[in-house]
Amino acid sequence: MAEFSLFSLLGMLPELLFIAQIITYLFLAWFLGSLAFRGMRKRIPFAIKIIATIGTGFLCLVAGTVLAKYMFFFEGTVFQIFQLDLFLGGLITSITVAIAFYMITHKDKGESKDKMINKLQERVSLLEGLLLKHEVPTLREDEIKKTSEALVPGFKAKEADLKKTDWEILLERGERKVKVILSAYTGEVKKIEHLGAKGMLSDPVRIIGIALVIFLVAFSLLNFRGFPSMMEGVASLLGMSPEQFSMFAGSEELPEGCVPVTDLLTEHGISVLGGESAYRNEEVKNMIEGEAGVNIEWMYRIDHEGANYILAVDSGLQNMCSATEDKFCQCIRIPVF
Repeated sequence: MAEFSLFSLLGMLPELLFIAQIITYLFLAWFLGSLAFRGMRKRIPFAIKIIATIGTGFLCLVAGTVLAKYMFFFEGTVFQIFQLDLFLGGLITSITVAIAFYMITHKDKGESKDKMINKLQERVSLLEGLLLKHEVPTLREDEIKKTSEALVPGFKAKEADLKKTDWEILLERGERKVKVILSAYTGEVKKIEHLGAKGMLSDPVRIIGIALVIFLVAFSLLNFRGFPSMMEGVASLLGMSPEQFSMFAGSEELPEGCVPVTDLLTEHGISVLGGESAYRNEEVKNMIEGEAGVNIEWMYRIDHEGANYILAVDSGLQNMCSATEDKFCQCIRIPVF
């Protein structure tokens, strides 16, 4: 019964590992993407944020896969199975992306005042309406210009237009322009808006953040060679190559009428390798040795679903093969734990 469970599990292992790998990558993509978006200083609609989070997470996974190649201290079978190098690489990337997002969406002095300006505007709107109704004189244009220049150091006020209860002042410094809106009666700041060349790409901090994201995307896509396979780690643990493990697990395509070694062992168990099933036939032995490239020491005849099959073991107890009396089927490497 124990042998049956073991070999049945081994036969299902490639599919189980494939499913586990998909689930793992989806979880890591969500986790890494959520971590990266902690650096975002702006609100994003929920539906868009979910898509962006998963997309960013997969970018972090791709970059993590590339970085893992340089993490030589994580070499080893256990690290390959659990893909700790990939996780660490993705973690480093997600933290880097979070920093880049923070730099891209950080608030400058004008933006940080917007909330305060909105509250002040609500509080004085009624008062301004009454002052306008009774034709109370507003602040002078020269005073407004000096106030606006103090708010945006280095810029020179060029124009000032009175629009009901607001002064709209246009300031310039070279090709850069800023529009400041002040209360015509109190001089309170209602809005500071950068125009023309001033914007995201004129902020050095944001430029560095954008450049960092572009570098990560380019670096990842140019060096990405595919995600590592959990099956490779398991095969390495068993002392096999991925191809040998596929053969051992029974996922190899066999000639018509053949049966994998694992199927024979699942049905009969290891106990089949005994004296009662011993089989001798030089022609069959030569056929298996010629096809598999191993020296066969023992052969056993096994009945499987009404047909006879040959189970052969090499002299070094390293390989086990299956065949019929006239056809070679398969040869797998016996795992070494």
